[in-house]
Amino acid sequence: PGHTVANIVHMVIGEVIGVHIRDEFVGEDGKLDMLKIRPLARMGYFDYTSVESIFEMAPGEDGREAQRRKGLGGEAVGKQAAE
Repeated sequence: PGHTVANIVHMVIGEVIGVHIRDEFVGEDGKLDMLKIRPLARMGYFDYTSVESIFEMAPGEDGREAQRRKGLGGEAVGKQAAE
């Protein structure tokens, strides 16, 4: 209770303006190799995890899927909108 060091919470809001990635982490297909990068993720409490396996779950094919898939493959959405 009250304003103590144990109750201090910080929130940072920002905008990513650039990312630097070593070539060794980019695969032959041009995508990031997440198994090599092994990013960390916070799970809650004091628990964290890292990427150790990857699987794909592609969305089904119905009339709305073209819109949902925009950007999922890493293509620029703005480029598609201009066409």
